[in-house]
Amino acid sequence: MQRSGFTLLELLLSVAMIAILTSMVIPFSRSYYTKNGLSLATDSTVQAIRQAEHYARAQINDTQWGVYVTTGRIVVFSGNTYATRVEVEDITFEISNTITISGTSEFVFEKLTALPTTTGTLTLTDVDGKVANIQLSSRGMVSIQ
Repeated sequence: MQRSGFTLLELLLSVAMIAILTSMVIPFSRSYYTKNGLSLATDSTVQAIRQAEHYARAQINDTQWGVYVTTGRIVVFSGNTYATRVEVEDITFEISNTITISGTSEFVFEKLTALPTTTGTLTLTDVDGKVANIQLSSRGMVSIQ
């Protein structure tokens, strides 16, 4: 009579192979996330700026809309400033905590015209020193350098 099943040796070899493959994949996935963190943060920031501009033009809640960027998140807010915003209206986008924020971190758009009340350059820097500059002009044009 023959028994079916796995031997202890087969089981140990399978576990060892899975452990080896996992230890090889984790560094690559971490590297991929680090390399793409700046690109994802830049795209999310531009998307948030466009969303705030659209909401202001559409006069949603009959108020101005803006964007505030800080470490780990981007907030689209309703109101004249981030400090005086209507918090229940916040729309938050998560970004990597490894991205450093500098420059103009708050942009507000007038309702109806959607012209920015604040212009300037927001600088995002990743852990490798790569930089993305997001510039908002007085006409509301967004450019990435």
